Amino acid sequence: MAKMTPEELAARIDHTLLRPDATKAEIERMCQEGVEKGFAAVVVNSAWIPYCAATLADVKVDEGDEEERKSILDSLAPSVPIGLCAVVSFPLGGDSDTVKCFAAEDAVRKGATELDVVANMGMVKDGLWDDIEEEVAAMREGIDKFAMGARPVLKVIIEASLLTDDEIAMVSKRVVAGGADFVKTDSGFAGEGARPETVKLIREAIGETAKIKASAGIRTLEQALALIDAGADRLGTSAAMDILAEVKAEA
Repeated sequence: MAKMTPEELAARIDHTLLRPDATKAEIERMCQEGVEKGFAAVVVNSAWIPYCAATLADVKVDEGDEEERKSILDSLAPSVPIGLCAVVSFPLGGDSDTVKCFAAEDAVRKGATELDVVANMGMVKDGLWDDIEEEVAAMREGIDKFAMGARPVLKVIIEASLLTDDEIAMVSKRVVAGGADFVKTDSGFAGEGARPETVKLIREAIGETAKIKASAGIRTLEQALALIDAGADRLGTSAAMDILAEVKAEA
């Protein structure tokens, strides 16, 4: 299992806080941690996007740290030093395409640079592949129109824990065809969470046409590195600070 520095690992992690009872103080602290540690993004419920955009813009980054971060991260948002991600139709994915598109566009208008959108699991189970692809394509078109600078990153959650291998492969291909930048394994609200085997299956299905975000149940450094070794480009976890502490403890 490959070793990573704290900075390299942080640049792969979406620092996540989606608890319904999260307070403003907790959200602010997460934003500060996100910038200080150089996480890829912070992930919040969409109501927090304006507050996070303002908070992130005010967090100061040392010039040397900023240059190092730019060399690690794929891209930086124009107004904030790390990605700002809103979840859409979370965690069930059962909203209509109209509602999903509006929610995605609204989040982008208010400052989100990334979106984690839950696919409709009923459609997946019914094999309505064209409908799934069209829903993603509609969101892709809408958020691109409202982008404040760089093209928003669109991640589609497929709830792999609820799917067969064939369903995982097919839905992964179709959301990417619709314009998703990432296939995300799970929301964390159903099934057992991210597994290396699932990441490998998604990678086999989509090749290098898009990236993979492994999420749900990632609590330890061992889990994180196993998922990266399997092919995950990003990790979503609410235990990001604990995982980085493990890296430093092993250094």
